Amino acid sequence: MVDLKGEYLLQAKRLIWSLVHYISVPKNDIYLFYVNNDDEKSLELIRSLEVNAIEIQRSSINGYCNKLQRFPYLTKLIDIYDDFVLLDCDVVVTGNLPINNDAVQAKIVDYANPPFDKLKKIFESANISYIPTKCSLTDDQTIHGNMNGGLYIIPTKFANDLFFQWRRWADWCFENNKLFESYTIHIDQVSFALAINYCQIRLCEIPLKYNFPTHVRVSKSEDCDPHLLHYHRAIDKLQLLLQVDGLDSVNKTINKVNMDWNDYYQQHFDNVSFWNARYKLFPDLGSGVGSRGDKLLYKQHLLQQICQTLDFKAILDLGGGDGETISILRDESKICLDISKDSKEHYIKNNPTANWKLFDISSESINEKADLAICFDVLIHQPNEQYFDNVIKHICKFSGFILVNGYDCDPYFKSSIIYFYQPLKQKIISLDRLPILVGNYNATNIYLIIPKIKSENTRNIRVDTLTESLPYVQNKILLAKSIFKSQSTFGFFPDHLPRCIEYPWILDILKNESNMTILDAGAGISCIPIILAEKGHHVITVDNYHQDRSQNVTDCTNTEWGFINYNNINKNIISINMAFENISNDIKIDAFISTSVIEHLSNQIRKLWIQKCGFIIKTGGFLLLTVDTELNSDKLWNYCEGKIVEDWNNHGNLNDLLSEISNNNFKIKCYEKDLFLPKSKVGMVRICAVKL
Repeated sequence: MVDLKGEYLLQAKRLIWSLVHYISVPKNDIYLFYVNNDDEKSLELIRSLEVNAIEIQRSSINGYCNKLQRFPYLTKLIDIYDDFVLLDCDVVVTGNLPINNDAVQAKIVDYANPPFDKLKKIFESANISYIPTKCSLTDDQTIHGNMNGGLYIIPTKFANDLFFQWRRWADWCFENNKLFESYTIHIDQVSFALAINYCQIRLCEIPLKYNFPTHVRVSKSEDCDPHLLHYHRAIDKLQLLLQVDGLDSVNKTINKVNMDWNDYYQQHFDNVSFWNARYKLFPDLGSGVGSRGDKLLYKQHLLQQICQTLDFKAILDLGGGDGETISILRDESKICLDISKDSKEHYIKNNPTANWKLFDISSESINEKADLAICFDVLIHQPNEQYFDNVIKHICKFSGFILVNGYDCDPYFKSSIIYFYQPLKQKIISLDRLPILVGNYNATNIYLIIPKIKSENTRNIRVDTLTESLPYVQNKILLAKSIFKSQSTFGFFPDHLPRCIEYPWILDILKNESNMTILDAGAGISCIPIILAEKGHHVITVDNYHQDRSQNVTDCTNTEWGFINYNNINKNIISINMAFENISNDIKIDAFISTSVIEHLSNQIRKLWIQKCGFIIKTGGFLLLTVDTELNSDKLWNYCEGKIVEDWNNHGNLNDLLSEISNNNFKIKCYEKDLFLPKSKVGMVRICAVKL
């Protein structure tokens, strides 16, 4: 008898496993009764157990009396079986049970619940005689027939009369529930006691070993080799049975059960029953060590940083659990899709305005819309490779940004609910998505996946170029923003490793500034002016390139070289098609940026540019330069569109450039040098100077 919620489904799964594994009960002789439920995923799991699954209606008395609802069905089986063995779900059968065709068998209650005086009053009110007896674990009095409900063994020849009277006396108890006071939860077992005494059916009290409680302290004198463990909620966070203090034989059996169950469960793990049980019994644990303490704070900080940097307003939380991670976001709209219905109340408590939906990402496609889909600690709990493949495929079909974590190698520590099949990064790439490594914890890597943009431009960035650049990129979120903005606007992000470094570097320096006037010299085709303008800055792009690409910025033959009227894209941008050295000195700006341009100029023009910056940048303003060098050299790169700019001896080096900057009333605040870059024929220097 199982209710399809909380821990009960997992209990039923373990009970059925124990019946088959330890005493070889054929599955077609096992009958699992469940109360009606509209949770299709739980019903699928019930059907997967391959036993006789029978739906019944909930009892009108209380949940404990749901077990009485199975009687009409059982009476149809009287001619098939000699005995009915009625079991609670929170038991594990580890050995053969006693069969006596001449008597009903059960264990007397462990404690006097209800107390003897109340039982006595109930029996007297029912006008049924009784026999006092002792409880199984104490010397307290109870009444013969007040049996623990974990196990009843009923010969079928007694079933019709006993079931009828049991049901009748349950109704009587409910009508006279004032007799029970606070003990109405025991109506099911008290009504059995009334029925067995009323019918005067022979009842044998079986020894403790056939219904051994593991949730309470038991005297060492009762230590035994139990054939049935009644654990109630005495389980740990991995749903394994807890040991009982001081009982060596019992604990030996418990250890064996845990080892056998662990082996079985790792092969037959299911997220529905496990997480329902987890959030019902151990809500404070969340999804485990990754969802509490420092790991939780780490994920929250990363999520908050991503949402702020990329200006996300709508979040889709896949397998959100109790919603602790996403609760750090206060203003964003949230949708949660989760397989565990018992996590819902915790999620909504942490995120009151969220829209929560029961959903299985392993079998359903994602149709929700959002700026960002997050999926933390879901892939690592998929019980087979097909589930893993389904989940990551459904995730990668999502059209927005994706934040997902998983293993890139087999972790050194794995529990019965942790799995590894393929490196996550490799799998994402195989699905034609572009992952950026933005963090890691608990041996998992966190990837920010950029929305997929159709591109026929052969200059579009490749995965290997992106991967090689990441060790040199401090703000990988801004890199993701740069790639997405470039691809969505121009159809490509340059397949040139230095761009992966310098774009986020510039944006990172200016990220806390507001309402600036910024001049981008030699802007070409770049996402930088657009991102800055969208942040509220006033941007001036200056480029004297002869070819105007404004009419078709997404042409698949475009490179970075070209003039664009950025005002067509964002009204906060003014674009001027002229050489920067000819710009009027009357223009006053807060920041000057130039990405890998100044090295393409002659020595003479370069000096004019630096002088011009000294005139037009306001005091305290920024001069931001990224500069290509010869590989492993301080010499400035001396090519422009494949042609040598000037004599190598005249072109200059980094010391010359730094002197020119300082001589024009600037103070160098940041000087970063990478003279070797993988997959690049140039080195790079990044300079941030402030006008004095």
